[in-house]
Amino acid sequence: MNNDKNENEYSLYTEKIVEIPKRKYRRVIKAFNYTIATIMLSVIAAIVFFLTFRFLDSKDSGANEPPTKNHISIPDDSETKPEEHTESTSTEVASGSEEKEESTDKIAMSIYNMANKSMVTVTAVLNTSEIFGTIYEESTTGVCIVSSENKHYILTEYRVVKRADSIKVAMKNGRTIPATLISGDDVTNIAIISVEESDVNEQFGGRLTAIQLGNSGFVSANDMLVAVGNICNGPFSMNYGMATNLSDVKYETDSKYGIINTNIACGRNVSGVLVNEKGELVGVVTENYADDYGTSLVSAYAISGLKSLIEQLVNGGSVTYVGISGNEVTESIGESYDIPVGIYVTEVLANSPAHKAGIQIGDIIVSVGSSPTPTFLSYRTATFKYSSGSTMPMTIARRGKDGYKEMKYELVLE
Repeated sequence: MNNDKNENEYSLYTEKIVEIPKRKYRRVIKAFNYTIATIMLSVIAAIVFFLTFRFLDSKDSGANEPPTKNHISIPDDSETKPEEHTESTSTEVASGSEEKEESTDKIAMSIYNMANKSMVTVTAVLNTSEIFGTIYEESTTGVCIVSSENKHYILTEYRVVKRADSIKVAMKNGRTIPATLISGDDVTNIAIISVEESDVNEQFGGRLTAIQLGNSGFVSANDMLVAVGNICNGPFSMNYGMATNLSDVKYETDSKYGIINTNIACGRNVSGVLVNEKGELVGVVTENYADDYGTSLVSAYAISGLKSLIEQLVNGGSVTYVGISGNEVTESIGESYDIPVGIYVTEVLANSPAHKAGIQIGDIIVSVGSSPTPTFLSYRTATFKYSSGSTMPMTIARRGKDGYKEMKYELVLE
């Protein structure tokens, strides 16, 4: 019995011990977890790579798109109040006509030198070799009025550059750079051309600066003015004098412009600008109205009435054609005659957008779109918001049996 017991005990302690199955499952689970983690990390990495690629691709495509041209604004001086009047420096000199004249000459020369930093000659080249066997050139004056987006914008005569095959701009040092026609207006004979800032820096030493635009509404009779440009039969010439009459107005199709008359003597083919004692441009001189105001004395378009047109041309816009002529009905006139304030239509041109829409003589244009039109300046500013081929809403007041009644029209612009 003891032997059996010993045998049983021996068998108990000599039994073969095997590995617990649970440890095998643990390795399998650990391998499975590693596999799942690897897959998840790969998926996350793929997602991050995809989103990063999309982001970088969108940045690249945006960089390749042409930049949007910013709208260039010409400051409106209609809300500006004139400064208190102070006697000009030319009247503060000591007594004695010779001393006064000498002092005035110095002031005029100082104004001229200041304005000359903005003045250029503009030469249009027309190649007529196929017809006449020659290359024809014509020159006029230009003035830099604004600098923006690495360009300088120059106001000049439209009749000269309108059909040019190429345009060159030169400063007083004689060096030339190429220019590009932006837009122009046949009515006022005003055009805007542009030159690259890099060309200005290389050839002109960066010395072309934009002239300050003044408020021609502040010019009074007997104020000293300096005419700069092609004034005395040559480029970069000048003369000075005073404003003599500010009441003349030139009515054109869809517009009205004030005229500054002076006692400044000039030569032939006059062009350039009128500058006040602060060196501000207050008038644009062209031959467009020489027949009306004479060819021996300088007259100029008042700059304030041109600012909306200049802004339109600088931004490459066309001049909106409606086809009416008229007069302004001011508040005082409206109250006196009991008629609405606006543009009183005196003429409607045949086959014009206004004529085709049904606008009649005697109508009063009270608004264009949502913009009231109490003056020609506000009327032109409102019409410039619409381009050729678009439909322009217009509200007019028409007289009937019971007085004026507002009517709405839609003009298809050409």
